[in-house]
Formats: sequence, C-alpha cells, structure tokens
Amino acid sequence: MQANPALLQKILLSPKDLSTTLSWEAVFGRKAPLCVEVGFGNGEFLTWWSGKEPDKDFVGIEMPRECIVKACAELEVFERGNVRLVQGDARYLLRELFPYASIEKVLMQFPLPWPKDKHAKHRVIGSRWAATLADVLVPGGGFELITDQGWYAEEAAAAFSNHGGFQVSAPMLTNDRPFMTRYEKKWEKEGRETWKVEAILIQPFSADRFFLTSPVTHHHLPALPSNQLMKSLKGARFQGQGNVVEVKEVFGAESGWLLKMVASDESFSQIYFVRIANRSDGRALLKLEEGSRPFWTRAVRFGLDELEKRLS
Repeated sequence: MQANPALLQKILLSPKDLSTTLSWEAVFGRKAPLCVEVGFGNGEFLTWWSGKEPDKDFVGIEMPRECIVKACAELEVFERGNVRLVQGDARYLLRELFPYASIEKVLMQFPLPWPKDKHAKHRVIGSRWAATLADVLVPGGGFELITDQGWYAEEAAAAFSNHGGFQVSAPMLTNDRPFMTRYEKKWEKEGRETWKVEAILIQPFSADRFFLTSPVTHHHLPALPSNQLMKSLKGARFQGQGNVVEVKEVFGAESGWLLKMVASDESFSQIYFVRIANRSDGRALLKLEEGSRPFWTRAVRFGLDELEKRLS
C-alpha cells in the first residue's frame, strides 16, 4: 500500500512545521479536543478511532518511516482529515510538541517492552514519561496502555503511582476491546493475554523542555574553508553542557560543502545536514540544510556555533 506524495506532505508534519508553530489549533484549523496515539503501527486503530470521534483531532507519533507511509495510505482510504502524523521518539516529542494541559487522552498499544535490564533505558514507561503526561494532559485527562506483557503493565502502574499526580488502575486483563488490529486478532488466537493500565491525571505538574522556541539562525564565515580544513572535520566531536554533536561525513557540494551531523540532547538524537555555501561577496554561509532540518534544540544550535569557531 502506497500513500501519494501530496497526501504524505499534508498529513506528515515536518520539524519545520513544528518549529514554526506549536499551536495545534493552527495545524488543524479548528479548536477541538486533542488525542494522541503513541506507536500507531500501520494506523489501523488510529484510523478507526479518528472516525469514531470526528469532533476530536488526533496526532500519531511513530518512528519507522514505513509505518508512516502505510498509515497515510490507510487514512487516505477512509478520508480522515482530523489526523496528523509526526515521525520521531515519543519519549521526547510528546513533551516538546504539546503545550501544558493540551491533550485529552494519550493511548499506547503494544510498545516494544525491552525486557532485558541492559535495555531498560529504551522503555517508554518510567518516571520521565509520567512527568511528561502530568504536564501535557488536561486535568481529568487520561493515559491508557495496552500490552501483552504483564510485568510491563505492572511497571507502568508503579511509575504512575510513584508520581503521585495520577489515579491509577491496577493492571487488568482486557478482552472487550472495541477494535482490534489484525495483529492483535492473530495474537488472541495464539492465546496471548492482553493487559490494560489506565492513569487519570488528578494533579497537573509542569515539566522542563529543551526544544527552542526561537529559530536556530545561520552563521557567516569570512571565506569558504579550504579543502584540507573541511576534510579534517570528519569525525570531529563537540561536547559541552550536556550537548554532544558529531560530524559524521563531509561531502563536496555545488559551491561549497555538505556535512552530515548527529546532535544529541541527553539521549534525544537527530541526524541532519549542514550546508556551507560560497557567497558572491567572498564570504560563506553556514546553515541548516532546508530539506533535512531537525527540531530546534540546544545541541543543534551548539553544533552550529562550534562549527563557526572551528571554520573561522
């Protein structure tokens, strides 16, 4: 199943879209209750949910590009105009892209549990996740987890109980789901149990954010750097104040250079490109490449500042 490019451009929001406005009313063109599905897979449930409640707006957050494409095609078939998709890590994007007390419900179904202790840092559920939801949910709003791992349900319930701002249900077996994806139906036939945990926000708390609200601006260099200097940048690593930026590759480009970069704010990592272009006045322009623009973060800004120092 393929989604046409025009639809993909309309439904999938880019970092550029989200860096210029965090008003979901502006994104959807109306004021409506907002719901979020984290890890929507192929988009079956999100399509059903948004059709069941057309008076609400929905945002889906997912990592793999193939899931985005499949979900867009699914949404196109059923003509869902009240859905937008965001590609990225919901552990960070949920907090960064949604204002305080703005979401009515967050749903997460069958997340990857990362069962090994050494992989625990990759789990979505935890104290940071509870703190994020205490910020972005409206008072009385809720989070619902559906999982086939009983221990994961227990861990989730404990995280919300320890936070103190939620009314939390004990993990319960659920077999009365109003809609089941084809994978869930298959798992049910295999005899897998499905667990549900619900957490209702009673006491909201604000949380710190690290996305910037002001643009990451370009820099000017006195001249286009030499070939030797540019090639020496490959593998360069800049680190400071919790920000880490690395130059992964250096490519020659028309009238300048293109750098493949990785920037990390805590464990939120982004891959993007920086362009260095010759100017008619003899100077050079150092800027984020428009087609791959990342979310504006302190690490991205730090990386540009450090490049300017090195290349000037």
